[in-house]
Order: sequence, then C-alpha cells, then structure tokens
Amino acid sequence: MSIKHTSSLRAVLHALVKNAPSSLDPRTIADMLDKPYGTLMNELNANTGHKLGADLVLPLIKITGGADEAMRFMARELGGLFYRLPDSMPGSGGLMEALADLISDCSELFSEAAQDIAKGDINHAVIESVSQKADNASESILRLKAQIRAAHEGKYGPPSKHHD
Repeated sequence: MSIKHTSSLRAVLHALVKNAPSSLDPRTIADMLDKPYGTLMNELNANTGHKLGADLVLPLIKITGGADEAMRFMARELGGLFYRLPDSMPGSGGLMEALADLISDCSELFSEAAQDIAKGDINHAVIESVSQKADNASESILRLKAQIRAAHEGKYGPPSKHHD
C-alpha cells in the first residue's frame, strides 16, 4: 500500500482503515476497537470536528497492519527515516542488533555532517564530532561483519579455501 504524501496522521490512518494491508474491512476494524463504525470514521475524518484519541493510534496501526506506512509518515514529518529490521532468526546471534546499531550510527553521522556542511562553518569542534561519529559507524560496520561471519560459521563451520 502506498500512502500519498499528506501532512495529517489522521489522513494516513483513514487510508489504512479504508484499505488495510491486513485485508480487514473498516466495519471489522471498528468492531475490534469496540467503536461504532460511524464514530470511528468520524474520528478519522478531519472535516467532522470529532477528535481522534491518541490512545487509538497504536491499536489502529496494529489492526490494519499499516505499521510501515504510519511509521514512515511520522518519521518523515519529524525529519527522520524509518527502517524495518528483519525479525531475528534463530542462530543469528546479535546480527539484528548489530544492524540496528549500524543504521543508527550512520544516520547520526550523515545527519550531523549534512547540517554542518549546510551551515558552512566547519571548525575544529565540528571536525572532531563528525570524526567521532565516523569512528562509531566504522566500529558498527566491523561488528556487523563479525556477526555475519559468526552466523555463517554457526551454520556452515569455519570458512574453507573453497567458496560456499
């Protein structure tokens, strides 16, 4: 499902209820939330004057199966990005954690570097800060490589001279 760019979380949730990735119809979703269908639709429609309660947002996202769309919208509106990490697999050790660390460290590095470049004032403190974030990202890359190697060796044993 693709949500057209909008500046309203309410509009995103309305689209998710009308076309739920979970394939549930709007009336079923309303029933699952213990809300009358008309009330739910009024709360999702910005033109009715009804208020959408904050406590309804997460259950709506979960029931509709629209977590990715809603999270991407919220992250974009807050100047960020949303990445879904794969579910951890048995035997993967800390692979998902290493991947999450790498994404976080690279995001911090790229964000700070872009802001500093845009300001045009690259002083010694900026260089040190960006260098530290680059070192953190490099360490995260090495941890991810080690986790990938460990996951491989856990399944296939130590590498041999022959390719897998």
